[in-house]
Amino acid sequence: MIKHVLARTLTALAIVAGSAAGAAAADIDIELNKLEPQENGCLAYMVLKNGLEQPVTGLRLETYLFDADGIIVQPLTVDVAPIRASSTVIKRFVIPAVQCTAIGRVHLNDVTQCQIGGKDADGCIARIATTSRAGIDFTR
Repeated sequence: MIKHVLARTLTALAIVAGSAAGAAAADIDIELNKLEPQENGCLAYMVLKNGLEQPVTGLRLETYLFDADGIIVQPLTVDVAPIRASSTVIKRFVIPAVQCTAIGRVHLNDVTQCQIGGKDADGCIARIATTSRAGIDFTR
């Protein structure tokens, strides 16, 4: 009897945990993958995963670069679209006049353009999850 109740409880917990994980999943994952020094700035690589069944046809990110002390170094707006439906793409862009070593954190402040399937979409910043492998934080 106790084994049966325990098994049902564990099954219920697994279902709830799976539902919570699914609900927390973002539609668009953006990973700051790498920062590479350049002569006149820093080359940034982003890995973008579109978990939607429609293409992201417009996506402009308003970001801010901070130094290691938390002081804003520079605002930076980047266009990262298009992103095909249910796919992963890599985008790279130059951060002009800023050395990679001067960047301590990147913050996604806002999404100033968002189009999904060719139509304007609201609330896109809430649909984005940010991560980093670049040795600095990428926050939202």
